[in-house]
Amino acid sequence: MKPQENNITLARYIKWVIGNRIMLCLGLLSIAVLITSTYDILDGFQQVKSSLNRECYSLSEFIVAQSLIDNQRSISVKLDELNHADRLKKYQWIEKQKIRKLPEIKWVYPLSWVYYYPVHGGDGEAYGELQISGSYFYYNSTLFQQMVKFSLLLIFSLLIFLLLYPLSKRIPQDLFISPVMNVLALLKDRSSVINDQNIVLPIELQEVHRKIIELMDEVTLHAREAALGQMAAQVAHDIRSPLTALDVVVKDIHTIPEEQRILIRNAASRIRDIANNLLSHHHKNLLSSHDEGGVENAPEWVVDLVSSVVSETCVQYRESGLNLFMEVQESAYSCFANISASAFKRVISNLLNNAIESMQDKLNKNIFVNLFSERDYLTVSIKDEGCGIPPSLLEKLNKGETVSHKKKGHGLGLSYAIRMIDKSWGGKIVIDSEVGAGTTVEVILPKMRSPEWFASRLLFSSTTTIVVLDDDETIHQVWNDRLKSYKPVAIFKFHTVGELLTWFHQRPSDDVIYLIDYELIESAVTGLSVIEQLNIAASSFLVTSRYEEENIREKCIQLGLRLLPKNFAPHIPVQVIEKLQEQPELIFIDDSVLMTQAWLMRAKLIGKNIITFNTAEDFMHSHMVNVYSKNIPIYIDSDLGAGVTGQDVAKILFEDGFSDIYLATGFHPSVFGEMGWIRSVVSKEPPF
Repeated sequence: MKPQENNITLARYIKWVIGNRIMLCLGLLSIAVLITSTYDILDGFQQVKSSLNRECYSLSEFIVAQSLIDNQRSISVKLDELNHADRLKKYQWIEKQKIRKLPEIKWVYPLSWVYYYPVHGGDGEAYGELQISGSYFYYNSTLFQQMVKFSLLLIFSLLIFLLLYPLSKRIPQDLFISPVMNVLALLKDRSSVINDQNIVLPIELQEVHRKIIELMDEVTLHAREAALGQMAAQVAHDIRSPLTALDVVVKDIHTIPEEQRILIRNAASRIRDIANNLLSHHHKNLLSSHDEGGVENAPEWVVDLVSSVVSETCVQYRESGLNLFMEVQESAYSCFANISASAFKRVISNLLNNAIESMQDKLNKNIFVNLFSERDYLTVSIKDEGCGIPPSLLEKLNKGETVSHKKKGHGLGLSYAIRMIDKSWGGKIVIDSEVGAGTTVEVILPKMRSPEWFASRLLFSSTTTIVVLDDDETIHQVWNDRLKSYKPVAIFKFHTVGELLTWFHQRPSDDVIYLIDYELIESAVTGLSVIEQLNIAASSFLVTSRYEEENIREKCIQLGLRLLPKNFAPHIPVQVIEKLQEQPELIFIDDSVLMTQAWLMRAKLIGKNIITFNTAEDFMHSHMVNVYSKNIPIYIDSDLGAGVTGQDVAKILFEDGFSDIYLATGFHPSVFGEMGWIRSVVSKEPPF
């Protein structure tokens, strides 16, 4: 049985293993000797039986002859003589009884036997039975042989024990413990070379020692790099809060000269580039193991990826006269695409590098990066003022052919981009170029539904109270500037958890939206734990720069909480819904603005009160959803864009308690199959 102690020494363990092996060998040897001895005993019985059979055959003739003349006295005398001559056996004659048909020998415990020999006349008449009893060691040689075997077994076992068992202590000590202790002594002194003449190590342990030293040095290096990376990430995080406030303020500065406004914007852009570059280097090692082509696609926030690449490029080419301008339409800020983050950043980086190379002969290099959204697609446009692409070369690039030995850009990087966008992400790339005037490359990607953790917009009613918890005053100013034109009932700002808790227990209204930072300096808890403790996830947004961390995203999904990247705060779409005076007669959800406007116009003409939404998120993620009656008729388009289907949305609403749901579509009902959560499939014509 294996020792159960967790703190057993290596020497004791090896001794236990070797000792058990020795005892096992002795046990197997004993079993082998026992088997052979048993065989000898059985064979001895057969020999005794054969010898007695011959002896009794001649004796039976004498007994028959004497019995015929009725001379029993001579039979007794004969047997007495035999008993007197051989004291190891005892002869007995039993006359006239029921006797056996054949001779038989029986074993009597422990090592004795009885031999029964029936005596018959020539005519088959039974005269009696000879019984001869004796010991197994009838033959002296048998006893001697067994004694020799057991003596040899005892001597051999003793020799094995005396010779091998002490080795169970010496073997682990000499071959294992001492060399390992020598290695540990060297590692304790961080010695990379064996200089001590008293320390002798086998070649294998010398290699182990060398490898351990290398690993220790590597761990030390990685720990130092991780500490520096963490510091860089913290610095970038601290920079982003005032930078976000600066972005908001710069938009509203009209009282200072244009030159000074440009200077402020450029300084803010430079600070952002530094922060993004620090974060990029911090995350590069984390993503390096997933940086090759085998990475699976996932929903990625495109604006953030493009912004980080633009910032890296600005830092890389800051001394080359590069002017890189980035503009994002408000509708594009919340767009996600099913792509590989590392591969997409490589594509954008290659396209920017191509644009820069095409302008290498110019002093001022202007590149314009624009992001905009149209229905189901997101477009990233990169425009340069370079040398342009000749028509013959442009035709090859549009076919996805590789162009090598380029002198002025648009080579391997562009062909790689075309291949990835088309084959891997289901998008397309459009290149418009004029020789001598420049090139515009548009990366067009199909949009997909935002992840569950992402807050794509901020909806509240005209009576909603906004509560902000953030330890950074600049973020409070960001929210003030972002929300001042929407006029919520009140905006309460708190810098500590204690202030929020005090207000929470005295709050005047249940119509509250919480905007809570994740990282709260000088606080033992995070904003995420505060939200969970107060059970306010349904009406809260976690506002943080650490939105990329998977564990935070997973916790938000688990709580049903929406996460708002802090750098998205100045741009998040805001929508105010007037507080309901009465329940609407129906709700219509369709991604087509024209279609929802048509329903509203028809309803207005006949005096109907309806509410429309252009995305399912606008309806489901609004805290106003709890105001609507669960039996209100809801009409949902089957195709809501960005991969979202009305069938799936209807099922979620049905599970949430809504019961009167219709699928409004131009397709025949047979296309959809059985859907128990939908009352009926109808056309897109208003049902009034």
